[in-house]
Amino acid sequence: NTDSKSAYDSNKSGVDSIEIEADPQLVRELTQIRRGVHFYTACLSLMFMLYPTMVDRSFSLFSCEQYTGASQSNRFLPDMGQQCWTGDHLVYSLALGIPMLLFYVFGFPLLLFYLLYKHRPDFPANWHNLTGLNPMVRFSPITHH
Repeated sequence: NTDSKSAYDSNKSGVDSIEIEADPQLVRELTQIRRGVHFYTACLSLMFMLYPTMVDRSFSLFSCEQYTGASQSNRFLPDMGQQCWTGDHLVYSLALGIPMLLFYVFGFPLLLFYLLYKHRPDFPANWHNLTGLNPMVRFSPITHH
């Protein structure tokens, strides 16, 4: 029959392609997975870009220096008028500084090391041969093993 399409169709580049009738539900699911992977990648990239600045800001909350003027005391370097470990500095150090150090400065790298360790069987044994690696299946945050 000349009206029916063959299973193999030659495209403009001369390469044979296979026509596949896609299941709409499967296409929706794959699109959602792909969007999830893209969102996950964007968030992770943002975390890596912000990491040096956040580490610097976290440690700057604890940067005090001994002041040897008329009143000898520790002074907060970003604001020399503020005495260290009293008043606002104490509140900011405890409420912002320590959680930032725990969760972001130390927690983020520890989380990454944990995830790499957890997924080490998914990595290819030989990094020179990556033919079996499928990132949509193995490294998708939505698909669980």
